[in-house]
Formats: sequence, C-alpha cells, structure tokens
Amino acid sequence: METDDREKRKSGKPKQEACDDLECYHRFPEHIIFRDMQRDSAPDEALRKSCVWSKICVVRGKYKISTHSDLWIDLCRRREAIIYRTGWFTPLVHRDPLVEALRDMPRERRTETKADLNAKLAVKELTR
Repeated sequence: METDDREKRKSGKPKQEACDDLECYHRFPEHIIFRDMQRDSAPDEALRKSCVWSKICVVRGKYKISTHSDLWIDLCRRREAIIYRTGWFTPLVHRDPLVEALRDMPRERRTETKADLNAKLAVKELTR
C-alpha cells in the first residue's frame, strides 16, 4: 500500500496493474503484432495500453526494427496522437536523434571568467 502511494506521487498517476484480459492485444503472437506494425493496422485502443506498448517494444527489439526507421517513427507518432486525443498525454516517444545525442554528451564546465578571456585577448593583440 505504501509503495503504491509513493509510486503514485512520483509519476502523478497510479501505477497500471498487470493486464489480466485474456483477449488483450498483447497476448497475440509476436509475428502477428509485427505484421500489424508493418501494415500500420494495430487497433487504436490497444496502442493506449501500456501492456500492449511493452509487447510492441519487445517485438521491435526481436525483429531488429531501428528506432530511426520510418515504421517505428510512424507508429510512435500514431500512438502519441491517440493518447493526446483521448486526454492522456505523454511526452514524445521518439525524439530527434541529434538532440538526444547532444543531451547525452557530458557537459563541460567553463572555468574561464570574462576577465580571463579579456586578458587572453589583450595578450593576443599585443603579440600581433
């Protein structure tokens, strides 16, 4: 009970319980989910569910679909639109790879002050 409350406070929404629906889309065979991904025919309602999205991510990894592929980008955009339209908004699943690479780069701290830069400029001017 206490861990559920803590989880709810962290994310702002309660943690989703495991899906026990025997006919849920996430229980479909992986080759059918992959085929639906290729045809862009996964049901809208299924894309809203985290259990289904988790299974789709597993299928993506198993079939070696790149996160930069058009198939994956289109599916992520479709899911985002469905979630946004139904009132449960989440951040973009796929982001610009360049922005992500820059965000992951180690940040370099500048130790030079403005005075240090002015001194270097003055030395450079004097040695011309």
